[in-house]
Amino acid sequence: MAAQTALDARQLHDLLLKICDAVEANEAYFCELDSQVGDGDHGLTMTRGFRCVREAINPDMAVASLFSAAARALSANMGGAIGPIYGALLGAFAKETAGAEQVGLADFAGMFARGLADIKVIAEVTEGQKTMVDALSPAVRALGESAAAGDTLEAAFQKAADAAEQGAQSTVEMVARKGRAKFLREKSVGHRDAGASSLAVIIGAIYDFVKEAGHDEKAQK
Repeated sequence: MAAQTALDARQLHDLLLKICDAVEANEAYFCELDSQVGDGDHGLTMTRGFRCVREAINPDMAVASLFSAAARALSANMGGAIGPIYGALLGAFAKETAGAEQVGLADFAGMFARGLADIKVIAEVTEGQKTMVDALSPAVRALGESAAAGDTLEAAFQKAADAAEQGAQSTVEMVARKGRAKFLREKSVGHRDAGASSLAVIIGAIYDFVKEAGHDEKAQK
C-alpha cells in the first residue's frame, strides 16, 4: 500500500484545524511555562491567534490562500512579538506554495526552511538564544534530511517532531537572550522556553495529522 505522499487543500485546511486544537488544548501549559520567566500569557496569546485562524479559513480555499489567511489572522490578532513571527512563518508557507494544488515532503521542507530564514531576519534571532527558533531549527534540519532521503511524510514529521521536542528541551539549559526573559540572564537557566515548547507542540500536531491521514488512506484501499 502506498504511503501518504502529499496533502491537498482540503487536507491542509483540516491540518490547520488540528494545529488550532493542539494549541488550545495546551493553553494552560504554555502559560505555566511562560509564567516562570515571562509574562505568563503565552498560552492566551497563542490560543487567541489560532482561534482567529479557525475563523479565517474554509475548506474551499486554495493551498496558498489557506496559509495567507492564517498568516493574516495571526499577525493581526496575536499581538506582541509573537504575532509577526508566526505571521512570517505562515506567510512564508503561502509564498512557497503559490499555485500549488498539493504539498509533499519537499514542499514542506522548503516551506519551513523559508519560514525559519524569514523569522531569523524579522526577529533578529539565532539558534541558542532560548526562543522558538531552538525548536524550529532542528525540525527544519530534520525535514531537509528526510526530503533528501526520500522518507514518507509520516516518517519525516515523526523525526521533525522529535527534533523540535529535543530542541525545546535544550532551552532549559540556555540563558535567555531575547524577550522579557533576557533581563533575568542566568536566572532564566533551568526553565523551558514557552515559545520553543509551543512550536514543538505544533510540529507534533502535524505529525499526528499526517500519521492519521496515512492510516485513513490505507483503510480505504
